[in-house]
This record gives sequence, structure tokens and C-alpha cells, in this order.
Amino acid sequence: MRRQPAFRGRKRADGGGIAPFREARRTSRPRWQWRVGRQTPWQVRGNPLASVGKVETRGREVRRRRSFSHDEFLRLVAAGGEVRGVVYTVAHYTGLRRSEIASLRWADFDLAAGTVTIRAEHAKNRISQPPPLHRDLREMLLRRFEVCGRPSASAAALEVPPRLRAFDRDLKAAGIVKHDDLGQVADFHCLRHSCATRLASENVPLPVAMRIMRHSDPKLTARHYVDQAALPLVESIAKMPGMFGGNQHSPIHSPVLPFSGHSGSQSVASDRVESSSQGTLNESISRLFSRFVAMGRMAPAVGIEPTT
Repeated sequence: MRRQPAFRGRKRADGGGIAPFREARRTSRPRWQWRVGRQTPWQVRGNPLASVGKVETRGREVRRRRSFSHDEFLRLVAAGGEVRGVVYTVAHYTGLRRSEIASLRWADFDLAAGTVTIRAEHAKNRISQPPPLHRDLREMLLRRFEVCGRPSASAAALEVPPRLRAFDRDLKAAGIVKHDDLGQVADFHCLRHSCATRLASENVPLPVAMRIMRHSDPKLTARHYVDQAALPLVESIAKMPGMFGGNQHSPIHSPVLPFSGHSGSQSVASDRVESSSQGTLNESISRLFSRFVAMGRMAPAVGIEPTT
């Protein structure tokens, strides 16, 4: 416990974050707990890490990334040209990391089946997986293979820039700001965030998106890679089934009444009651709302209606 502030300060001074501290806490806590109460030379009375809580990282990210819109992605590919444009397309449609793309050879692509194999020694999770290829990406890779003169299977498939200066120049040429007003940054890894965000926007199930992103935890995909601000929330709400059927401007499925008063409201209510023979749920709800409106219009007319 006494070493916690010094450990965190040392990691931050070295340019690292608090993730190494969180990992050390996760792995060391069970070891101390195992020694509690055991008749061994390493027996301890209590777990010194029991009171060390989790470190909150939300809102304290050093680099906050965002996703690219589809229009921004197309402009970025056009700015990258034939060489870097295909690299950006691979990152966008597969979610591969920059180092993984740089390790690809033509032998890793199966353009007939539409897959690409990430070798275990180059994958971050050290697991070889064959993510599928989008049809447009497959056609782009076929053209790239022909332009390169049908290179050998061991040749590097894509020319990934060794530095990100070329990416920054393409951002500027595409009219995309490096840092937006919200403090979010646009870098190469944002293409991976764009892949996760597009999958979520197209209602791809989270377990499927997790496999495409090659994550071990669905929380990592949902919380850290999906750009919440880019999700189609308004469009998704509009897809929910309505209560009255159709796209009606009036919530009670009836026009605005041009008259008011006790007698007029009673006639509207009686008309609604006569239409109850249709018997559908939407019409029943519409009549219920109509009665509420009729009752609301009856209230101010009580006591002021002229006598005959």
C-alpha cells in the first residue's frame, strides 16, 4: 500500500498510465490472499491489498480518440492515393492495428474466400485469426495485386508508412482536423474505432463485433472502441413501432378541432365511441387519447354556456 503512490508516479513519469498499476493490483491481490491464514513461512495476518480499490480511468484518458464518419473516411482514402488509401481501407473494414497491417504478406490473403489471416506472432492476443474481408476491400486488394505485377506470396502486401507524418498530411488534405473542439484526437488507430462504431451502427450483435475486433471482452468493444456520439440514436428511436400506425403528425390521429365548448366536445366524443367497432389496439389507444382531449376541452366550458 505504501508503494502505490510511488508506483503510479514512476509510471506516469515514464510516460505510462495507470493501466500497469491496475494490472499489478489484479495479479498481486490473489497471491496475498492465498497467504492469509496458511501455516507457511509466508503466512500473513491480512491481505495488505484488500483496501486498495480500483482506479477510475473514465474521463482521465490521456488520448481520447474518435471515429471517422463515412464521408471523412472516403475523403481520407482519396487523400491517401493508391498506396496509403488501401491501407486505410484495410484498417477501416477489418479493424486491424497498424503493426498487424504492416506484417501482412500476400500469402496471408485468401482473396478467393475473402479472408485475411493474422499470424499469431504478429497478433496482439497471440492468436491466429482469419477475419473476413468486405467485398469492396476484396476488389481493391485484387486491383492492388495486379498493379504490383502479381508479386510473390512472401512479399509485403501493403506499404504502411513508418511514421504518422504522412497520415497527418492526408488528414489535412481531406479537411479533417487533428484535434476537435471536444479534445478528441484523430490518429491512425481511430480507423479501428471507426470499424467498431460502424458495426454498432448497423446493429451487429456485440458477440459478433467482438470477434471481428478480436477482443477477449465485449466490454472493451462496447465501452472503449464504439464512439457513443456517432451512434444513430435518433434513427434508432424512429425505428421503434408506433402506437397509432403510420407517420401521423397528430399524436391522437385526429385533426385539431376548430371549435370548443361542451356540446362540441360531446359530439367529438360520441363520434369516437361510434368508431369503436374497428377493434384494433391502435384505434383503441387513439380513442382513449381523444376522450382525454374532449374532457380537457369540456372543463373550461362548464358554467359559461349560454342558456336557452
